[in-house]
Amino acid sequence: MNIPQAQITLEHLLRLSTIVKLFHFSTRQSHLHESSEDFYHKLETVTDDLIEMYQGQTGQILELSVGECVTIDKLPALIDIIKQSKKYVEENSENLDKHSINILLSYYSKFLYKIQLLS
Repeated sequence: MNIPQAQITLEHLLRLSTIVKLFHFSTRQSHLHESSEDFYHKLETVTDDLIEMYQGQTGQILELSVGECVTIDKLPALIDIIKQSKKYVEENSENLDKHSINILLSYYSKFLYKIQLLS
C-alpha cells in the first residue's frame, strides 16, 4: 500500500507531539517545563487542524499511527529532534495547508529560541 506523503508527515507530527510531552514530564527545569508544555499544545492544535483539513480535502478518514517514540530527557537531544523535525516538515508538507504549516514553523522557531537561547 502506498501511503501519501501528507499522511507520513502528519504521523511525524503526532510522534513529535508525544516526544515533546514526554520531555515535558521528565524535565526538572521550570522554564523548560513551561516552554515544552506551550509548544506541545500549539503543535497538537495545528496538527489536529492539518489532519482535519486534509481529511476534508481528500474525503477520506486517515488510519494514522504514531509508531514508536523515543524518550528524550536531555535538552541537547530535544534540540536536535526539533531542528530535524522542522527541516522535515519544511521539505515534506507540499499537500498540506500552507498557512497552517507556516504557523507551525513559526512555533518551531519560537520553541527553539526559548530552549536554546534562554536556557
